[in-house]
Amino acid sequence: MEQVKILDPTWMKYFGEGTTFILWLTYFPSKILGLSYTTGNLLFGFLGFIGIRYIFLLVYNYFPTNHDILGIPLFPTVFYISNLHFWTSGVGKDSITFWAISWFLFSIQQYKEKWWQATIAFFFVYMARPHMGQALIGGAAVAILMGTDIKRSYKFGLATLAVIGSIFMSSYTLDALKLEDFDLATLEAFSSSKSGNLNTVNVGSGVNISSYSIPMKLFTYLFRPLFFDAHNIVSFISSFENLLYLWLSLFIYKNWSVEALRDMPLFLKAAMVTFIPVTFAFMNALSNLGIAMRMKNMLMIYFYFLFVFNCT
Repeated sequence: MEQVKILDPTWMKYFGEGTTFILWLTYFPSKILGLSYTTGNLLFGFLGFIGIRYIFLLVYNYFPTNHDILGIPLFPTVFYISNLHFWTSGVGKDSITFWAISWFLFSIQQYKEKWWQATIAFFFVYMARPHMGQALIGGAAVAILMGTDIKRSYKFGLATLAVIGSIFMSSYTLDALKLEDFDLATLEAFSSSKSGNLNTVNVGSGVNISSYSIPMKLFTYLFRPLFFDAHNIVSFISSFENLLYLWLSLFIYKNWSVEALRDMPLFLKAAMVTFIPVTFAFMNALSNLGIAMRMKNMLMIYFYFLFVFNCT
């Protein structure tokens, strides 16, 4: 609660976007029930687990076949990737955002019955990280228009709602982020300022991306740290994960098909359309590999499943 100084603090005075939203969520269990920070980690970790369960069910139900590497099946092995659990197991925006994005995608995949759940899930994404909520609702609109498994009457209705929602929320998103517009330069400056002192080359996982070309920035964001970047056990373990992503990326270039793109389930289309602008925003701003691993964890697993789907 000391992260945000509020005179005469009460529960609703903490309500807002970002960190204040997390303080609002934790006010009752912390201040009223007196639960410890360890208990809070268990509660938020449980939400992270529910998010993983949503993704597990989506892949189980909508992916036709599996693929393996060296005899090891990609599904369900992906659900044991370390960073997937590291960033979704504690009190903070990461657990909430990951859980809510998974819930949102799970709900729009079954939009006829669960559209109202998508609305609730979007609320949590937007309140925890407004820029992610804005990207997610825009991604859902484009994915719905691209979808071939949605009836035309539903498609235009859902897409219209998503577009209207995206436009309506844009002004609130700018206010929440204290930005004037959504141009790339503004988003880069915002991401850099939010990263603070860790976003430098003076820390163990810092890199000087200002001198990198655009392809190298993209490679750094998606696939590093690799083993030559490892400076502790966490980055060393992450290197195995990033090496897997890199290998699958090279594999998919050889096996890409238009049919696979067309036949992707709605949730994966929405996730990938969201993933692209978020990636381009962060790759130009985050010069700390640890922060990059944290920020890309919200959507990276869907990037992974893009490979799995196209390898089948």
